[in-house]
Amino acid sequence: MAGDSGPRRIIIGTTLIILVGLAFMISRTYDEGGAYYQTVNEVRQSQTGQDQVRVAGWVVEDSLDYDEDGSELFFRLEDPGGDEQLPVNYSGTKPDEIYEQPQVVIEGTYDGDKFQADTIMFQCPSQYEEELEEERNQ
Repeated sequence: MAGDSGPRRIIIGTTLIILVGLAFMISRTYDEGGAYYQTVNEVRQSQTGQDQVRVAGWVVEDSLDYDEDGSELFFRLEDPGGDEQLPVNYSGTKPDEIYEQPQVVIEGTYDGDKFQADTIMFQCPSQYEEELEEERNQ
């Protein structure tokens, strides 16, 4: 019996180290903005000049506008209720899907006036609705 305490302590010690490491990783993820994305309303109420942030919403119908040479896209993004809108500028390749898939997640920075999007990601409507419903129920 006395010989069993050494391996047992090693197993218990290793398990504790793993659990502490996992707890640390989870807490860091939560501190860095645990939510995968924010809503338009959350961004409008947040501090400006943030680092990169992701925002989910719907492209406002008839708000799409390209500059003359087609290198910049301007549109407004809104929450499901349509109460808040966020002006968005996007420089990059013209995303053709934006006409067919108005539910998007954009990534970029917000300066208090407009959102400068670096990335536009299109979501499956059913997935987006499920995620928003989960957020509402929390």
